[in-house]
Amino acid sequence: MGEEVKLLFYFPKEKREEIIKKYASRTPEPLNQQFSERLSKEEAIKAYNTKKATKKTALFPPESEQTSQQADGNSQPNSSQSTSRCTRKSKRPSHCHKKKSGK
Repeated sequence: MGEEVKLLFYFPKEKREEIIKKYASRTPEPLNQQFSERLSKEEAIKAYNTKKATKKTALFPPESEQTSQQADGNSQPNSSQSTSRCTRKSKRPSHCHKKKSGK
């Protein structure tokens, strides 16, 4: 028989209980009991629902605002200025490639 089996079956009951009490006193209490200020399940659900009711996120503006914004966007003319071509590296105007005129 192995040493562990002998300890398990031939160890006096009083000594086993004493060792169990010794190690049980060292174990911490469960995490759910360590937080005393934690809300109960019903209270947490009520708090969640009240927060959810007060916070409403509008995904899109109302239709009237959308149409007015579209009308404002369409009324502004596109102002495209003639710009000279720039190099990628320095972002300075290139002297070689001038913009050709439509003549």
